[in-house]
Amino acid sequence: MADPVVAAPLISQLDPCELPDGGELDELVLSEALVERHGRDALTDSRLVGFSLSEGRVEDLRVAGGTMMLSSFAHSTLRRVAFENVNLREASFLETQLEFVHFDGCDLTGADFRGARLKECAIRGSSLDGVLGVESLRGLTMPWGDLVGSVGALAAALGIGVEGAEGE
Repeated sequence: MADPVVAAPLISQLDPCELPDGGELDELVLSEALVERHGRDALTDSRLVGFSLSEGRVEDLRVAGGTMMLSSFAHSTLRRVAFENVNLREASFLETQLEFVHFDGCDLTGADFRGARLKECAIRGSSLDGVLGVESLRGLTMPWGDLVGSVGALAAALGIGVEGAEGE
């Protein structure tokens, strides 16, 4: 079955684009879409490349699989959101308020958390290598193995040099 596609011109005709509450969106494709307010139960195996939620609010959402690469949640509030095995490469959480948000097995390479404010958040099965704004992740919980795997990123964020590092 082909992925359902909502093309950018269709999204631009809806002002604002409102999706109904409840239920699931499976295998949804939104490219460079702007949604001002979003409340969902689940997004499963969807492709939302370039998705943008600026100054919006997302609550009680489960995103499982798929990609939200290059997406932006800048200046938004995310509450009780779970990202499970989602490609979040280069996603922006710039100045985002995150409460009870969990990232499980996500690719966060290049994700931007500068100025983010976290409360009761967790990253599991992911490294902080390549993440921007590591210094803003106060309030984050990580399993010991993931934390040890992220020590280079944490040291860099704190300005700590590592002796005997590759290339020295």
